[in-house]
Amino acid sequence: MKKPALTKGSVIIGSMLFVLIMSFVVGNYLCFVSSGRIGVKKLNDSTKALYLAEAGLNRVLYEVNNGGPTAVNEALGEGTYSAAFTPGGVNSYGNIRSTGTVSGISRTVTVGVVLMPPDVKGAVTVRSDISTTGNITIDGRDHYLSGAPNGAPGIYGVSTGGQLYQGGNSDVGGNGVAPASPANPISYQENSPTPPTTPWGALGVTQAWYLANIPTASTAPTNNIGMVRYDPSDGTWNPANLGISVGIIIVHNDTNTATVKNVHGILIGMLIADNVEHINGDALIVGAVITTNQAGNTFGNGNALVAFSSGAIQYCGSILGNTTAWRKAVRAGTWRESP
Repeated sequence: MKKPALTKGSVIIGSMLFVLIMSFVVGNYLCFVSSGRIGVKKLNDSTKALYLAEAGLNRVLYEVNNGGPTAVNEALGEGTYSAAFTPGGVNSYGNIRSTGTVSGISRTVTVGVVLMPPDVKGAVTVRSDISTTGNITIDGRDHYLSGAPNGAPGIYGVSTGGQLYQGGNSDVGGNGVAPASPANPISYQENSPTPPTTPWGALGVTQAWYLANIPTASTAPTNNIGMVRYDPSDGTWNPANLGISVGIIIVHNDTNTATVKNVHGILIGMLIADNVEHINGDALIVGAVITTNQAGNTFGNGNALVAFSSGAIQYCGSILGNTTAWRKAVRAGTWRESP
């Protein structure tokens, strides 16, 4: 039987159906591509907003540490940032909150800050080369006054104007990294551009204020409470028995050659000396150690622990007076993204 021929009308109808189906398919595809592009753009804008928020944090840190404004608002690139520092009170924590915005999308980050003397850059901050020996542990992560880590990343374990030579079974950690041998490179700083040069500079006070307000000890400051400066008669405090001390102990002479040798005992606070030679096995220093001489320093001769503690540093600031004396440097501490 002969098949009926297609009429022009049926061909037109079929063509229209094909066009409608293809239009639906192409339309959905274009919508999919367009929504994908929009999603990618939003993701990119969100990432850019986060970068702007972090730029605002860094800007406020710079301004506060250089006498500038405590709040900034600025257009940068494709968006803006708005950031401000809110102190938590004299000698206590505050925070910096920063919001970056791009094309209506905002990201906000907040960092807790620590107020410290300008030369506290690590659990140990030295002007010259430093050698770690024995089983000493130097830990720049933040610690409670007990010497236990408190979970905050802290600062460098070692900051030196020279080189770090890690020997024996010594461990160095910091910036959130546990002590290790060899130390993780992010946990220490070599060739620091501004190493400490004087005890008063390390504290952030003038020499005149230092001489007028920090009392002088006539005998070795064992079991010291508060702040004291000591000039050993023969140039060396040996053995340096800290006893159980809390506060600031400074060992310095006019030639910047006073040495603390064979350190043992406990100090919650800051030890500032021209030179340090051996921190012995039973020593526990929670806070910070600073040396100011160009000669090399040897840390370690046993299982000693030097642990950074922002809480101990805050206490040191409180006994210095909190007002015009202690020039504080704001350092970023804990970081979190905020709603």
